[in-house]
Amino acid sequence: KELLFGMIPRGVSINLGRRALIGLPVLGGLFASYICKQDFERARSEASQTAAICFAVATVFDAVDAGFHFVLAYGLVEHWDHSALHLPEYASLGAAGISIICAIAGEIISARAAGHFGAQNPSDDHEDAEIRVESPSSPSATKSSSAETQHASSSIGGG
Repeated sequence: KELLFGMIPRGVSINLGRRALIGLPVLGGLFASYICKQDFERARSEASQTAAICFAVATVFDAVDAGFHFVLAYGLVEHWDHSALHLPEYASLGAAGISIICAIAGEIISARAAGHFGAQNPSDDHEDAEIRVESPSSPSATKSSSAETQHASSSIGGG
């Protein structure tokens, strides 16, 4: 008997490796299903209609991604030719990419609608600025205020 690493029979290690190879797409499909449910709930609860549409599209592509993961697992169980697995692999990757883009767009649109990216109007940017006022008891504030008072009274009086 041939042993792997001096302790595991070769047949057992091949069997374990094959099960792990099948388990990975199943785990990916379960994860994509979970993300699908999360995006669906987010689409239902979103206040912004545009963001809700983005999350709904993400939900559809999450479901497609999960489906292709399970197709890959089935193909591995049924010993499909490796070249036959390329299409579901690429389709799953494309669906996941579209889903991510839609979910990110939905997050950005939702955050902007809620005002989390700062002022919606560029002219409102000054509202968040801190205004610093010196107390009248400080010497510099007293000098400048009395100088301004003198200048204002001389302008008014025509002097």
